[in-house]
Amino acid sequence: MDPRGAVLCIWMIYASIHAIGENCAPKQDRDFLDFLQSGIDRMNAFIIRNSDTTQAALDERQNQIRARQAQRGTASCELEGESMALYNSLKSVDPSQSTANMDKLLEVDREPLLNPCL
Repeated sequence: MDPRGAVLCIWMIYASIHAIGENCAPKQDRDFLDFLQSGIDRMNAFIIRNSDTTQAALDERQNQIRARQAQRGTASCELEGESMALYNSLKSVDPSQSTANMDKLLEVDREPLLNPCL
């Protein structure tokens, strides 16, 4: 547990939201999806620097998340559904605020933990 935030938890959330967007709005939300991937890439660098995890392992995990989302198909794209609520909640955050939050999360090298998640 780390009071500064759990990088692996945030990584999983970003990867899941990115997969939802790729499944539900790949063209309409390209700028947002690129922004999410940029955050994932920053966390990848942090995770690799602070653990024995490799880029290949992170890529494989993100591909698994994408595949699971693709299996759900358009059912997870319903506007009132939980997936889209999560997607839209992060999309509604001002990008500069998201960047500031990411900067704070990654400012101190430490073990990339899962808890506390949120």
